[in-house]
Amino acid sequence: MARSFTQKNHKLTVTAECASAIATAAAEDPVTIERSAKLLRFLDAEGRLLGTLTARHAVVKALDQGDSLLHCSIAWTYDASDGLPYGLASVRVVTGDADDETAKWYAREVWGKPREPRPVRSYAIGLVGGGHFQDVILTCKLNDRVVLYWETDNPYDPGAIVAKTVEGRTVGYIPRANWLQSVIHKDGCGATASIKDVQIGPPASVQLEVTVSGDPLDESRYQTII
Repeated sequence: MARSFTQKNHKLTVTAECASAIATAAAEDPVTIERSAKLLRFLDAEGRLLGTLTARHAVVKALDQGDSLLHCSIAWTYDASDGLPYGLASVRVVTGDADDETAKWYAREVWGKPREPRPVRSYAIGLVGGGHFQDVILTCKLNDRVVLYWETDNPYDPGAIVAKTVEGRTVGYIPRANWLQSVIHKDGCGATASIKDVQIGPPASVQLEVTVSGDPLDESRYQTII
């Protein structure tokens, strides 16, 4: 039977607006497309922007020539912890004849089957400001639980997220430009964390293993650093 569909992966153009969606995306997640005169906008299940393609792209040409969109999902992602400012995403797009039996069979049996629940993803994030908390960092051990708080009255960063030991001692801060701030403050998510790595230095520093959760962070008061 003749193949009556086209399946390709397409790397999206991303901006700062896309960082939070990319950070929590996983392969096989469903994606929807919004079309304007100049762009195709690719959105996650919550309507957050994952990235765009221009109106000159092959996907647009296929749709203009009468093909139907049979399937769209995440192919792969890289988040900001991989050294990219906003992360990166590629989508799997399948276009073809919606009335063709072969295309309908693939859409139903190959791409349309229910997905297994995706595993919880964690992300490595280094902290800043550790030079002020050397005595605490040197007591940290691998896998120690760390609690993240929103420091609402921080005079330097109103979105500051501070990391503390379970005893309430400050270890450091999530970097201001990190995608996690956007996930927490714009999307209303929370996060849990543990110690992933301890570098003795000098100065000593820690890296966290952070998992995004659905519960907003508790708030904490800013403590003057001496």
